[in-house]
Amino acid sequence: MKKKILQELYYFILASTLFQLPLLRKLKLIFFKKYHKGKYIVKFGTSVLVKPAHSTSNSFFTFGKDLKIGSGAYIDYTGGVEVEDSVTISERAMVFTHDHNIDKSDDWQKDGINHSSLLIKQYAWIGANSLILSKVTTIGKGAVIASGAVVTKDVPDYAIVGGNPAKVIKYRKISNNE
Repeated sequence: MKKKILQELYYFILASTLFQLPLLRKLKLIFFKKYHKGKYIVKFGTSVLVKPAHSTSNSFFTFGKDLKIGSGAYIDYTGGVEVEDSVTISERAMVFTHDHNIDKSDDWQKDGINHSSLLIKQYAWIGANSLILSKVTTIGKGAVIASGAVVTKDVPDYAIVGGNPAKVIKYRKISNNE
């Protein structure tokens, strides 16, 4: 019961506009780092929500150095999310690691959920208003997801993807990328 109360308090602190005030925003960042055991720089905008939609034994959220999360972003870590160093998740991006079974009975709400973990590799950039669905397990190193993209499958390293559903537009030409 105590754990549930602390968890709800945590979600309130992360989502509440009250905690966008300068002094309370520092408290929000301290709480976020302590709860997620982050030891690096984390920058996030207003009304960011990072929480599991359903608590499971697989629910975790870990992040590396220099994570940036834009205002209004939502990260569901029901299936678990690992974010490597120097990742940017832009404004209003949504990341889901679960979906619902809908083919077992008339009442889909009783059919349970499917979940999978997601790895977002270093230097990835998830554009504003993009949507990452639960079938995605990897967003590659240096990948760029265009604004408004709906990502339904894994994104290769250095790929630029866009559209609905997202498709590879081209690959970034990085000097150390063979």
